[in-house]
Amino acid sequence: MAATPSPSGGQSIKGFLAACLAAGSFSSSITAASYAYGSGTNPITVIAFRAVLGLLSTGLICVVWRRRISINPAIIRPLLLTTLGIMMVNYGYIWAVQLIPVSLATLVFYTFPFIVLFVNSFSARRSPTPGVLFAFALAFGGLALALGPAIGDLDWRGIAAGLVASVGGALTMIYGAPAARGSSILTLTFYSHLILAPIAVVVLFVLGGPVPPQETLGWIALLISGGGYLCGLAFQFIAVRLIETSTAAMVFNIEPLFTIILAALVLGEVLGIFQYVGGGLVICAIVVATRYLTTSSTK
Repeated sequence: MAATPSPSGGQSIKGFLAACLAAGSFSSSITAASYAYGSGTNPITVIAFRAVLGLLSTGLICVVWRRRISINPAIIRPLLLTTLGIMMVNYGYIWAVQLIPVSLATLVFYTFPFIVLFVNSFSARRSPTPGVLFAFALAFGGLALALGPAIGDLDWRGIAAGLVASVGGALTMIYGAPAARGSSILTLTFYSHLILAPIAVVVLFVLGGPVPPQETLGWIALLISGGGYLCGLAFQFIAVRLIETSTAAMVFNIEPLFTIILAALVLGEVLGIFQYVGGGLVICAIVVATRYLTTSSTK
């Protein structure tokens, strides 16, 4: 894997903001999807809808803007691995939440920043500093506190599915970076969904076919979920193009916090003291890690 070039100060700020916007967009997608589930649809339908929406919307943009999308042969491998990562996140996470509590599945999934950190450290042939390791561990501990995962009777298959999603999340970060640097965001999004959409549709019909929402608000929530997903993916590609993937992965720890806050605002869930404390720890950890990672990348 090629070494990541050190970002400039302006790139770092833009990349950090893009990562925050990606986390917020994915959070809105998750919250809207939860509302759509309550209206009668199911996760497999939502995944297929988002994939088809991604393909059709990017294709329409190409037609309207009269853009010819040609793919750089150099990005084919990272594009395929990024697309594989997206599929692993989608289906691994769904399988996990069917077998273990959602909070625990989320916590298992958010081991992916550690995978990104260690892969990047191995590629750069340098060990992560104690400060960086502490910050990543602090963020994970903050999430554990904020999510309050229910342990109960654990199903190893649920843990395994969560780890599949975690590896997928790492793939989208690690290989999304060279793919985004070697192509436009539109090209990358179009071709990834050109692969994703047919697979998602086949999976949908193999597992029983589409289950649409049963009310208008459910359809609106489904559209918001699809829009949030596409915006999140686009901002994620922008983030990993501009900043180191370890930094982007660390910033993504705020996505569950956004989801908790949106659930409180939209779905009426009540926040407890542990969620506030856990959220504060995550934010502190992101600040510390970003400073350490930015300093090390400029050396």
